[in-house]
Amino acid sequence: MVSPAVVPYVEWHTGARRVVTFELEIGNMGPFAMTGMLQRRISPTVHVDGRQFPVYWGRVNFEVPADRNVHVAVSLDDSVQVASDLLPAGGDLVLVYRTDASGAATLERFAA
Repeated sequence: MVSPAVVPYVEWHTGARRVVTFELEIGNMGPFAMTGMLQRRISPTVHVDGRQFPVYWGRVNFEVPADRNVHVAVSLDDSVQVASDLLPAGGDLVLVYRTDASGAATLERFAA
């Protein structure tokens, strides 16, 4: 089995690390835009401890410190439909980001 690619943690850190998997989903965008078209035009940005990473829709894996809190967020166009969370120290996690035509965005946390 091939392991998925992981975006490395780029800040200085010598402690234990873990993997946070982001599941990035776009819901029903209503009559104004077709979901597939919107996915091609607007890509999400994942923020890890203040660093911005333009990514793609679907599953993306990030390496983060396991021995301290880490701030993560996901946004569209860097400023709209933002959802964020302060992850406590611990093990691997899965975060599910969902957004839709209402303008609301959620970031749910699950154990990996």
